[in-house]
Amino acid sequence: MPIRVLVAAHTNVSHLCAGLAGHGLEVAGIQPRRIDLGEFGGLREGQQAESEFPVLAPPVFPVRPYVYSVYLTGVLRFLRHFHPDVAFLAGEPSELGMAQVARLAHRAAPEVRIVFYSLENLLLDWRGFPRRLRGWALRSSLAQAHLMAAASTGVTDVLVRQGFPADRVRLLYPGVRADRFQPRDPTPVREALGLAPDAFHIGYVGRLVPEKGLDLLLKALQGLPPDCHLTIVGDGPEATSLASLVSHLGLTPRVRWPGRVAHEQLAPYMSAFDVLVLPSRTLPRWAEQYGQVLVEAMLCETPVVGSTCGAIPEIIGETGLVFPEGEVPALRETLESLRGDHRLRQSLAAAGRARAEKQFTDVVFFRSLTDILREAGED
Repeated sequence: MPIRVLVAAHTNVSHLCAGLAGHGLEVAGIQPRRIDLGEFGGLREGQQAESEFPVLAPPVFPVRPYVYSVYLTGVLRFLRHFHPDVAFLAGEPSELGMAQVARLAHRAAPEVRIVFYSLENLLLDWRGFPRRLRGWALRSSLAQAHLMAAASTGVTDVLVRQGFPADRVRLLYPGVRADRFQPRDPTPVREALGLAPDAFHIGYVGRLVPEKGLDLLLKALQGLPPDCHLTIVGDGPEATSLASLVSHLGLTPRVRWPGRVAHEQLAPYMSAFDVLVLPSRTLPRWAEQYGQVLVEAMLCETPVVGSTCGAIPEIIGETGLVFPEGEVPALRETLESLRGDHRLRQSLAAAGRARAEKQFTDVVFFRSLTDILREAGED
């Protein structure tokens, strides 16, 4: 009989279920009927489904912040009916809803194996209310987990420091859909942005928030030759202050602001960049957990530059350039070296795509995740 896998996630649970079902597992899913992921995705609506696999979408409270959301009804009954062999919880073990599903899964199926998927790469302090609730959830989850899937080696280090056995942690990089990120003709986007054919086009894609380090990138741009231009794709609370900084630095003619672009429309922008930059900086409660835009750019055969923040160097490997986080002169020097070396850009573009295809696509993700869940179910 196939292994029965319960998938719990805040959103996109049907996508996870479909990917695992394609690898021969019997699956069912749970996700909130309505939850607000804030700057990580806004308000999301989940739908209950009875198709090739059942999906339960019960209400949660509170709707925001999602890390404190707990399910209100129906989960235990659903779990008793499905009786999973393995529960895959695609969320942090410190999130109350994930810890809740783990406990209920054990009540419904005492032999169930619990696998969490964590991206948290900082050892956080859970003192004070309401944070102590997350500390309680974390301790409960670690005690119940059979295996942990870690999105980077930094996550592994944190889990081990929290007391989870290192030999029960499995590395699982998030997957990017390679069919959506392929090299495109850069001409239409460059012409729409008003760029000269010989302009050196620097790109950023992501949230406009302090931790992403856009101010550093703008200051680096100021010292680059006038043929260097920057396009900022995205939106966020720092948009106004960044626009003021652009004006203050005298960069208005050299910075483009397309705003938020639909995910399926990002590949043409990334293909139009000569380099994509992720200049993130570490904050007390945040470090770059993955850097999905790096992988997306690599699949589009666009060279990437990133800071030493969090998982960025791990994702880039030897196929891009890394500078010390927060150091504007180092970032400027790195960009200038790429501007003046077309062969280097070509080499990094080819190496980046090869690395991304080998390690970071959704095909690799589901194959690796299936192996982890089979291991858990067969132990």
